[in-house]
Amino acid sequence: MVKNRNQVNIIGGEYRGRLLSVSNVDGLRPTTNRIRETVFNWLQPMIVGSTCLDLFAGSGALGIEAVSRGAKYADLIDVSRVAVKNLKQNLDKLKISNVELFNESAFNWIKNNKKVDRFILSTSFLLIII
Repeated sequence: MVKNRNQVNIIGGEYRGRLLSVSNVDGLRPTTNRIRETVFNWLQPMIVGSTCLDLFAGSGALGIEAVSRGAKYADLIDVSRVAVKNLKQNLDKLKISNVELFNESAFNWIKNNKKVDRFILSTSFLLIII
């Protein structure tokens, strides 16, 4: 259990038990452990080897949880500079290299980024929007 509201923990996989710091950004409400555990219990058969797109990433807990549980790659998109800077620090601390961060609106990213084809054309694709 995390006692600090500015932290969330990874609940499964390679990074299980590791803490992520969470920026104090208006409107940022990290997905609770209980909800993440339920979602990933449902999705576990599809995660290993998948590519993950975490729109509105915020704390990054969902995308990082997916990679921790075996997703081969994740793109995390968030419009907040503060949140993305914090995400970068968390990824560096955990030495996670198969996650790419984008500091822009999810809508602009989908509209303008050629990488979106990777997800549309993939047979193993996990989209996380909560």
